[in-house]
Amino acid sequence: MTAISMPPGGAIDSRSVYARVVASAALSGHRVVIPEVDGTARYASAANLFDMPGPLHLMVGALAGGASGDALVLGALSEPTWAWAGGQPIYLGLNGQLTQVPAASAAFVVVVAVAVAPTVLFYNPGAPIALT
Repeated sequence: MTAISMPPGGAIDSRSVYARVVASAALSGHRVVIPEVDGTARYASAANLFDMPGPLHLMVGALAGGASGDALVLGALSEPTWAWAGGQPIYLGLNGQLTQVPAASAAFVVVVAVAVAPTVLFYNPGAPIALT
């Protein structure tokens, strides 16, 4: 994956870092993905220990399978439908979802972002911790 310039919409900080990804299947926006060996990306999941060491990126928008698009590697992102508890961590959940409560069935836990405001997060994945 290669870092690219700031994508249209969603980004609120020109210092953010993005990667170009190719969807292995249809991907929804605002979900966490992990690159595969073949260069495509799929949803990451806290229930899959194989995802624990991988780089985790946040989709900026939705992609059809085989299409390429932008994923946030590091930086701020805004989404008006979010309702995060400000100042609290945001974790990788199941199937790429973001959550402020770690999944009960998680094999590992990783803070991927912090809620800056109810509709803004700062994405900066931390070190994962195995639970099994």
